[in-house]
Amino acid sequence: MSASGSLGGTRGTPGGRGRPYPRVFAFAPLVVAAGLVALVSCTTAKTAVPKPTGDATVYETEAGTFTRADVLASIAACTYGIAREAAVSARAFEAACTAAVRDPSDTNREATKAAYAALMISVQKAEIVRLGPYGPKTSPGGEDTRVHVYAWPALNPCLVDETLVSKGYAAGDFVARSLVAARGLGAAESLVHRTGAENACAPTSVVNTEGTWAAVAEPERAARRREYLAVVAKDVSARLEGVAQKWDPVGGDFSGELAKAGAGSRHFGSQQIAINAIVDALFYLESDLKDQKLGRPLAKSGCTGASCAKQVESVYAKLDMPWIRANLEAFSRIFFGCGEGGVGGAGIALDDLLEGLGAKTVSNDMRAASDEAKKAAGAISSASLEDAIAREPDKVIALHDAVRKMTDVLKVEVLSAFDLELPKRVEGDND
Repeated sequence: MSASGSLGGTRGTPGGRGRPYPRVFAFAPLVVAAGLVALVSCTTAKTAVPKPTGDATVYETEAGTFTRADVLASIAACTYGIAREAAVSARAFEAACTAAVRDPSDTNREATKAAYAALMISVQKAEIVRLGPYGPKTSPGGEDTRVHVYAWPALNPCLVDETLVSKGYAAGDFVARSLVAARGLGAAESLVHRTGAENACAPTSVVNTEGTWAAVAEPERAARRREYLAVVAKDVSARLEGVAQKWDPVGGDFSGELAKAGAGSRHFGSQQIAINAIVDALFYLESDLKDQKLGRPLAKSGCTGASCAKQVESVYAKLDMPWIRANLEAFSRIFFGCGEGGVGGAGIALDDLLEGLGAKTVSNDMRAASDEAKKAAGAISSASLEDAIAREPDKVIALHDAVRKMTDVLKVEVLSAFDLELPKRVEGDND
C-alpha cells in the first residue's frame, strides 16, 4: 500500500476512482498556513515544504469523541492483548512438553495435545495482526518473528522426520542453523499428532533408502518426539514472550510507537503510515484465509483436482475450523474493537474512524459481511476442513463466499475511504 496521502479522499482502488468521502479539519488556520508555505516554496526553490504527519481532527460519532491517535492507541492495546495471550499460551505449552519428557504418561501426552490446541487458537488470532515485531521486515518495526513461530504454508513433515532420526534437534545451535520448517508450530503439529511406524518422506528419502528410520524402534522414536517437541516449544515460547514484551507499554512499548504515529514515533512517520500498516496486516483475510486456507482445498485457487481437499492447513491435528474462527474473531477485534471502551479504550477501532470520515456505510458493509462469515463458519460441524469438504461441501463454499464478501469490502470500500492502495501480495487477484 501507498503510505502517501492523508486519510479520506478519492484515491484507493487500482483505477484511482474510489468513492469520495468528506474530511473533517479541526483547525482551519492550519490549511491557510499550509497554503502560504506552498506559495513560498514556489518562489524559493531551496525551501522544502514539510509533509504533514497527522492532525488533531476530533470526530463526533456514536462511539463518542475521539481522534485518530485514540484509534491507534486502542488498536495498539488490542494487539498487545493478542500478543500477551499468545505468550501465556506458549508458556503453558512449553510446560506441558517439558512435563511429558519427564513423565511420558498418557495423561501428559493428552495435556500436551490440549496445550497445543489452545496455543494455536491464540496464534491464529495473532496471524491477523502481523504488525510490528511479529510482522515482516518490510513493514514498520517488523522483525519477521512470525515465520519462526509458525511458518505455514512452508511446512515439511519429512524434514521433521529426518531431524528426528538424526537427533539434529539436540544440537546446541539447532534453532540458529535449522530451516524454519524443522521447528516452530508447524513442526509441533507433526510431533504432537503423528505416531506409529510411518514417516512422511518419499521412498527415495535417505531415511528410507538407508533404513535409518526403520532402525529406530518405536519407543525410541516416541521419546525423541517428546524431546524434539520440548526444544520447539521452548523456542516458540521465548519468541512469543519477546513479541509481547516489545508491545508492552512498560517494556519495548511498540504500543506507544503506534499510538504516537506522526508525533515522534520512530517507525510511523505519520498516522497514515500507521493506518496503512494495520490495513495491510488485515489482508491476511485475502491472501491466507480466502485463497490458501479455503480456496486451495476447494480447488478455487492454486490447485485443481480431487486431491486439493487434502491440502488443508491442519493436516494432522485436524483443527482447521477452530483456527478459521479464531482468524475471524481477531479480524473483528481490530476492525470493530476489542470491547466496550471509552475514548482511547478498546471500543474505538477502524469502524469508528470510517464513520468519522463520513463512510459509515463502509463500516456497515463490513459488519454485515463479517457476521455472515462468522455464521457460516459456525454452521460447519466438523473441526477438520477436509472432513467438512467431504461431508458438507455446500457449507464450506458458503464460508468461502462470505469471506470473499469481506475481502471485497476491504479491497474496494475500505481502501477508498482510507485513501490506500492494494498490498503488492494481492495485486492482480480478481477472485
